[in-house]
Amino acid sequence: MPITRSQATIQHAPTAGVLLIALLATWFAYSPGISGTFYFDDPGNLGGLAFINDRSSALTYILSGTAGPLGRPLALATFVPEASAWPHAPEVFLRTNILIHLLNGVLVTWLLYLLGISRHQTEKQAGMVATGAGAIWMLMPVLASSSLFAVQRMTTLSAAFLLLGAIAYLYSRLAIERRPVLALCGMTLALGAGVLLSSLAKENGVLLFVFVLAIEAFLLRRPSSTSPAVWRSWLFVVLVIPSVILFAYLATRIPYPDAVVLRRDFNGFERLLTQAGILWKYLYFAFVPSLPSLGPFHDDYAIKRSLLDPTTLIPMLTWLVVIVTAVVLRRKAPVFGFAVAWYLLGHSLESTTIPLELYFEH
Repeated sequence: MPITRSQATIQHAPTAGVLLIALLATWFAYSPGISGTFYFDDPGNLGGLAFINDRSSALTYILSGTAGPLGRPLALATFVPEASAWPHAPEVFLRTNILIHLLNGVLVTWLLYLLGISRHQTEKQAGMVATGAGAIWMLMPVLASSSLFAVQRMTTLSAAFLLLGAIAYLYSRLAIERRPVLALCGMTLALGAGVLLSSLAKENGVLLFVFVLAIEAFLLRRPSSTSPAVWRSWLFVVLVIPSVILFAYLATRIPYPDAVVLRRDFNGFERLLTQAGILWKYLYFAFVPSLPSLGPFHDDYAIKRSLLDPTTLIPMLTWLVVIVTAVVLRRKAPVFGFAVAWYLLGHSLESTTIPLELYFEH
């Protein structure tokens, strides 16, 4: 007997209630941070707000970004309505940032729900798992600095468009058995739009390609409505090639110019060595938070100079074991493999060869 709309509403009420409680709890937890101030890169990126007095000056500000290769105009545009609050009212900026974090919590829940449905879970199962995971994600203290630094809106806004792109991709994919051609077009469009909009907020948007590739590799099966040749060709052109280009670009960044080495006090190889341990710390503090260890001040983090140093070799070997295990058990434990892939791929831009600061939670 088919489920009526009223029955479906009743069925989803508990998960909706849990999500609402998680949103309220997150707002309550973050609200003391609204009384914060401006830090680090805030003046350099937001100082131009002081000169906005008409549409022309607003457009000049939006198009004059220097934080990344693309200028991040979409993120800068969201600061324009708050120009009158610069630099005396940081709470205006931080309140918006927290709302974006709450939006991202909803989007994470939505994405996980669609993944569950795509893996043929019942709506109730998918809803329960997605809501629980979304609530945990929203309330992780390790994510706080992403919302409580004004300029890090670039990161969270980029994440919002990336998540929307992944959601649109999964919606299109759910229709692939009925309308394969239309679904493939929708999936391609979702990826293109998601990457473009996300990257115009921050360049992390290019990770949508590798995230979706991880979803396909670990969680989903080839649709029966599409021939193996067509499906492999589509994956190769739309997902594999952009991913290879991204990693090839990162590989070219390993040799640092002398000026960068002098400024950062590490080269590309040493940064990679150091990041192996840092990635474990991010993961540890995500689930076992320690207030003294959380925050923006990590300038004194020890640089790893040698692969043979036990504090370097052990984290690297441990990651190698985890990655090999995830690949070998991808059929028996696909969710584990997906989690490993999603976590490491999510750090592939900012925790590999690009000469950024070594450690920053946001």
